[in-house]
Amino acid sequence: MMRPKGVPLKTRVTGDGSSQSNEQLKLLFDYTKFHIGLYTTLGGALIAGLSSQFAHDSQWCRLFIGASLISLFVAGLAAGIVAASLPYLTDNPNFWEVPAGPLASDRSKKWWAKHFTRPIRHWTYIEHASFWLAVVLTLCAFAPAVLMTPAKESPAAQVIRYD
Repeated sequence: MMRPKGVPLKTRVTGDGSSQSNEQLKLLFDYTKFHIGLYTTLGGALIAGLSSQFAHDSQWCRLFIGASLISLFVAGLAAGIVAASLPYLTDNPNFWEVPAGPLASDRSKKWWAKHFTRPIRHWTYIEHASFWLAVVLTLCAFAPAVLMTPAKESPAAQVIRYD
C-alpha cells in the first residue's frame, strides 16, 4: 500500500535496534541494482536487434529502437542516482524526500544542482516511467515485423492433415 503524499514515513524500531525504514532502504537498494542490470541487458538486446534484417529495411524500426535506447538510458541514469544516494541515507528515516541528483551535493551551487536535484521518490518515478516508455517503443519497433510475417504451419499439423 502506498503512503499518501505529505505523510511522514513512520519508523518502527524493533528490539534489536533495526528499523523498518532501514529495511525499506535495503530493499530499495537491491531492487534498484536489479533494475540497473535489467536495463543494461535490455539495452544490449536492443542494440543486437538493430542488426536484424527488419531493422535494416525499416527506418521506423531504427527510429523506435533509438528512442527506446534513449529511454533506457534515462531509466538507468535515474536508477544510478537512486542507488548512488541510498548508502548515505541510513540515518534518515524519511529517505524518500531527500534531494538527490547527478553531480549534486549539499554544497553544490552549480546550475545542474538547482535544476536536476529532486527527491529520491521523483527519481524512482522517472526510472519507472522511462522503462515503460522503452517497453512501448520496443513493441512499436517490432510489432510490424511480427504482424506482417505470415504464419507457418507446424510440422505436427502437416502429419495430422487428411488430404
